[in-house]
This record gives sequence, structure tokens and C-alpha cells, in this order.
Amino acid sequence: MEDVHQKQVELVNIAEKCGFHSKEVQRMQILLSRSLNFALLAVRKTSLNYESRTPGVDNKILRASSSEQEKLTMVKEIQKLAVSASYKNDPVKNVQITLANGKTRKVGIPTIKDRCLQSLINLILEPLVECRSDNHNYGYRKHRSAKHALGYLLKYSMFNLEDKYVLDAYIKGFFDNISHDWLLTNLPLPSIHKKVLGKWMKANMFSREGVHDRELDIPQGGIISPTIINFTLNGLEKVIEKSTSTVTKSKMKAKGLRSMLKFNIGVVTVRYADDFVVTARSKYLIKTFIMPEIEKFLQKRGLELSKEKTKIITVKEGLDFLGYTFKYQEQWKVREHFFNERIGRDGIALYPQKKKVYNIITKLREIFRKSSNDTAYTLISKLNPILRG
Repeated sequence: MEDVHQKQVELVNIAEKCGFHSKEVQRMQILLSRSLNFALLAVRKTSLNYESRTPGVDNKILRASSSEQEKLTMVKEIQKLAVSASYKNDPVKNVQITLANGKTRKVGIPTIKDRCLQSLINLILEPLVECRSDNHNYGYRKHRSAKHALGYLLKYSMFNLEDKYVLDAYIKGFFDNISHDWLLTNLPLPSIHKKVLGKWMKANMFSREGVHDRELDIPQGGIISPTIINFTLNGLEKVIEKSTSTVTKSKMKAKGLRSMLKFNIGVVTVRYADDFVVTARSKYLIKTFIMPEIEKFLQKRGLELSKEKTKIITVKEGLDFLGYTFKYQEQWKVREHFFNERIGRDGIALYPQKKKVYNIITKLREIFRKSSNDTAYTLISKLNPILRG
């Protein structure tokens, strides 16, 4: 593990020195994909992943308790496949999951072999994506979580966010519409690994209706999918900051000297994967300066904001973000007064979304209704996956 980390740091240093798309970086990535330590770690991560218990079209699974021989066989196989020009991926198992709003989402489940290979390529791609990530992107990054995103937004909303406007952005069909050409052109990977990634993107889908082609979407549910999300949206925060540069800075001359005046317009961007919000002190700023730049940024990547779901609101109306609701009140009860005394009794509190809570309660009720004759051990084993999330 330490050797893998050191090699990843060395890869990042070479990239910063020679360029992320340089031949030196690509040579290093090919060498690391052949490395035994990287392959061992890729198989280990896949076996420890909860999703590895779900079989693909080959009906094979890989657990932490699987035999050493089985794991070593997989290690040798992905070492060869990582640099094989004749690599052929298996069809992806199509599964429909039900969302909180009642709609369904298509999730692709690759075979264990493809998942291990994805994990291996992710090990040589993720460090390069991580070192160029936005400061306030908290999704799928080490030592960061949704709670950090909520905490940062709450920290900067404690003062006068009730007077701010919030752009609650929603990207329309991220995995369905992302440009394959843009992705394969800009990803810092060798051409041989880009070909492998291209085959994953166009892998056939296997469902009850049979096997059918997939030409547009990227396999949502793959191990490498979170890294692709972060790579695609990295730089969005800087674009938003630059969009208001003409407003926040004005030049004035006094006695032959030029100085800069800066105006605080309260622009804060917080992102978790493909879900992000932007705050500003003016609705006009968001509509005129920020949104057009966001749309240009997304358009290059084949994406766009959903006109139906993207909205500009105030916190007084209630902001829903990452399963929680930001609620502002001018007066809080003493027992709920968790703010600093100098702020007064007005402020913003954080509550779980009612829909999320209701969905969990409904699931628990259904389990209790059907488990009246079960033992305590059986009942607890059914409840734990829902309570833990």
C-alpha cells in the first residue's frame, strides 16, 4: 500500500513538471498498470467493495473471503488486459433502481473482471484528477464527505445568507449526455487505456429483454465513474469566480497611481459530484454573469442544465441540498438556540429532508409488517442495511 502511494505521488510530480498529457506521464502510467502491487490493490479494493457482492452477466462475485488462488488469478488476468490491444469487455448488466421521487434510474453492473480492471486504471488516473480538483468539491474524494460540503455551506451561510440568492443547479442526464469525444481527448491517460475506456462506454447492455447496444451513456455504477464525474466538472469553481471578476473589481486612478477596489458579492460554490449550488447577493448576478458561464462550461462537455429543475431561490424559501434542508428563521426558541450570542436568535438550521425521512420510515414499517414471526437476529439483519445506509 505504501509503495502504491509513493508511486502515485511520483506520478503527480512528473505530471506537474512535464505536463499531465506528456509522454513521460503516459510511460509511467503504463508501467504502473503492469505493476504487481497496483494489480493486487485493485483486486483487494474490488473484493472489499460492497457492490462486488452483486454479480454481473457472468454471475461471478469476488469477496474478501474468496480464496487467495482466485484473487491471484484475477491479478494476473487484469495485468495482461491493462496493456492488451485485443481486450474485449463483457456486456453490462442493466438494473433499474427506484429514486426518491418515484422515477427509475438505469445502473450498469460490469462483470468482476471489468470491475477489477476499472479499479486498476482508476489507481493511475485518480491521483492526476485529485490534484487538479476544485477546492470545494467534496464528492468521492479522500477525507471528504457530504457532511463537509454541508458544513462549509452552513459556515458561510451563518451571516446574511437569508439576504442571498442561491442557484440550485441540476445537470440534465449527466451520464447519458456526456461527450465521449471530449472525455477521451482530455483524459490524462495513454491511448491504450483510452481504448479500454472507450469500450466500457459503448458496452452492450444486458437486461431481461435481451442484449442491446448503448451508444450515449457511460456506465453509471462503475468503479471509475466517480473519477470521471470529478474530472469532467473540475474547473467549474474557477469559471464561476472569473464570471464575476468584472463586477468585483473596478479601477480608479488617484495621483497617477492605479489601485483596485474589490466588492464582496458573496459568491460561494459548493459541489458534491455532479450536484452543486452557487450563492450570490443578487439574482441579477446569477442570471447575467454566472449562469451563462456555467452553460458554456457544460456545453463543451456535452452537458446542460435542466430548465425544469434548476432554480434560483432564497434560503427563506428553503434550500434542499444533499438530503438536507437549510431552513432560515428570524426567531428560534431558546432550546433550539445553537447560534453564537452575538448573532441573535435568527439564523439557519439544517434538517433532514422530509421526503428522505418518510421513505426510510416507510421501508422500516414494511419490514416490521412482514417480519412479525422472525427472530430478533433476522430482524436486525434486515434493518441494519437501511439504518446504516
